[in-house]
Amino acid sequence: MFKKIVILLLSVIIFFIVHPNSLKQNPIANEGDSLFALTQLEIIGLVIISSIMAVVLYVVNFIKTEKLYKYFDKKLHSFLVFLIDCAATIFLCLFLVATAPQIHYLYYQQIIPNLPNQIVFAAGLSVDKIIDFIVLPVGSSIADYSTGFVLWLCFISVFLYAIFRKNLR
Repeated sequence: MFKKIVILLLSVIIFFIVHPNSLKQNPIANEGDSLFALTQLEIIGLVIISSIMAVVLYVVNFIKTEKLYKYFDKKLHSFLVFLIDCAATIFLCLFLVATAPQIHYLYYQQIIPNLPNQIVFAAGLSVDKIIDFIVLPVGSSIADYSTGFVLWLCFISVFLYAIFRKNLR
C-alpha cells in the first residue's frame, strides 16, 4: 500500500512539472459546464462518484502493472513488459473514458427528474479529444481536465514502476 501512495505522490509531482500551467488554469471558469446547473450537494455527489472512479482506475492500473511484471519477470525482457504494460494502460484508460459519461449520466438521472433512459458511452472518441486529454488546453471542461489528470497519473505511475520496481519490493 505504501508503495502505491509513494508512486501516486511522485506521479502528481511529475504531472505538475510536465504541466506547470495547470496550477494557473481554472477549469471551473468555464461557465458553459453542466456543473453549474447542480446544487452544492449534487456537486459533492458528482465529485465523490468521479473520485471513486479515479481511485479505482488508478488502483486497477497499479495492480495490473504489478501482475504483469511479476508474471513476465523471467520470461520477457523488461522493456517488452513495459510496452505491454503501456498498451494495457491505454486500453484501461480508454475503457474508463468511454464508460465515465454513462456512469455520470446515471447519476444525473437520479438528481434531475424526467431525464430519458439512453446510452451515452463515449464510443466515438476522436484523436483530437484524446490529444486534449494529454495537452489539457486552457478552457478545458472540468470533466476533461480531471480525466486528463487521472490519465497522466496512470501513465506516470507505469513509468515510475518500470524504473523503480526493484526498489519497491
